Parts: sequence; C-alpha cells; structure tokens
Amino acid sequence: MAARDEPDVIKAVEKIAGAGFKLMELVFEWPWLTHENYQQKVPQLQELKNDLGLEFAVHAPFSYEYFTHNNPALRRFLFAQIENSLLLAEALDSPVLVVHAGRISSMGYHLLKNPVKDSLKIFSESIKPLVDQTQTKICVENIAGGLGKNPEEIKFLLDQTPGLGFCLDFAHAFVQNNLDEFLDSKIVPNHFHLTDNPGPHDSHQTLGTGKIPVSKIKKYLTNKNSYLILEDLTIESATKSKQYLLDSFR
Repeated sequence: MAARDEPDVIKAVEKIAGAGFKLMELVFEWPWLTHENYQQKVPQLQELKNDLGLEFAVHAPFSYEYFTHNNPALRRFLFAQIENSLLLAEALDSPVLVVHAGRISSMGYHLLKNPVKDSLKIFSESIKPLVDQTQTKICVENIAGGLGKNPEEIKFLLDQTPGLGFCLDFAHAFVQNNLDEFLDSKIVPNHFHLTDNPGPHDSHQTLGTGKIPVSKIKKYLTNKNSYLILEDLTIESATKSKQYLLDSFR
C-alpha cells in the first residue's frame, strides 16, 4: 500500500527499497500483480530481491473475496486467485502468504444452516490442500466484519486446518473492537499488520495519529520468528510510522 500511487510493481518495489525497507508485502491485486502479468514480473522481482537484499511476503487478493460463495463455479474461480498468489510466493521464496477467509454472500445467509460456521468449514476445506503442499506459511488474517473477525473464528480455522498460520492485523481488531480479546487469547501470530486509525474505519494512518495503543501491543512484536508489515498508504507515512515504532522501543 505504501506505493499505491505507482501502478508498476517493479518501480514501486524500487521506491520502497530506496526508503530503507527490506521486507515488503506484495499485493496480488490489479494493477500491480494479476493472473495475466505475475509470471512476467517474477524474474525482475527475483533480481531485485537478490541485488538489494530484499524479502517479500505476498498478500492474496481481497477486493473480491467471496471465497466461500454458495456457487461452486464462482468459488473455484475466486479461489484460483489464492492459488496464483501461492505460486508467486513460492517463486520468490516468500516466507508468508496472507489470505482472507472472505465474506459470506447474501444468498449464503439464506442457504446455509449456520452461515458463519459452514463458511469457515468451506474455507478450511479449500485452503487445506495448499497448506499441505507448500513450504510457504499461509496465514489467515483477521478482517473486520468478515470471516475470521474474532479469536473464536480464527481458532476454529486453525483447529480445522493444521499448519495454517495467523496474521494479526491490529487495526482490523481495533475497528472490530476486539483488540484486547486477540491480545489476551492464546493464539500465537506468525505475521503482523499494523497501521493506525481513530476507529470505526480502517483508515491506514501513520502510527501515532490515531488511537491504536502501540504501548500495549509492542510486546507482541518482539517475536523474532514473525514478521511485521506497516500498511501505510504512502512511503512517507510508512517511514514516519517506522520511526515512531523504533522510538517506542527506546
């Protein structure tokens, strides 16, 4: 997101790297990376990775995330986007692929006996073969208002899908008003997303300009086996957030 004004993913990576960031999360979304162009971009991304000492995480598409849609044909089509994201992640030796469990379609609420639980089961059954076949850690993210919005739903997915990891998005939890529930749960995240917001919307602001209690969450960011992504909207904002975070640890 830090270079959303740059539609060319290669130029975006170069700009972000030029600002001093070595780990970045590539979003499998138009116009940066798509089913049609991602294979063409892999050699250039690999070259940048090696030349600049970068590491890439990958985020699967989230603009059209009805991955548990009641229409099996549509569900397969949408889920194929996650499969393509994993192919990209594997080609770049990415440590993490972040996925959303998605949202329930309007018809899903009418057709499914237990819309939330049944949809979570559908997602688990769909993602399990990918989790089993890859060395990349696939992490499901908590999303406000969607599947995986609270610790109970995340735990259900992790229990149903051995090997699946968890991406804790602090801003999503804050918007959902369950940040403390996630922090107090026994779920151990493998990956983190962080920006600030004043609530009730996930506005992706610079750290320190909203209401997210960085002093409360910073102890969760010391796990050397996990990664932290700053999801600011601009490189300038991400640079300020990085410094704010570093200052908070002093």
